[in-house]
Amino acid sequence: MIELIPTDGNTVVIQAEMSGPIPAEVPGVAKKGQDVHIPHCYILRFDSNSKITRLDAYWDNTVLNNIKASGV
Repeated sequence: MIELIPTDGNTVVIQAEMSGPIPAEVPGVAKKGQDVHIPHCYILRFDSNSKITRLDAYWDNTVLNNIKASGV
């Protein structure tokens, strides 16, 4: 799922959800083979030549923390 959020000027905001099964070969992950859905947000800024000058990315660490192997 990708959603483009219109903004003013030289900034674009994109919300996306990365999803799919966790590969078995990923170390340190407890929930191998399970489907996960991780919300992301990307904020891109462009110059007058339409070149990206800055990219900020955010995601939900709660989801990532829940798939890591337990330390207990």
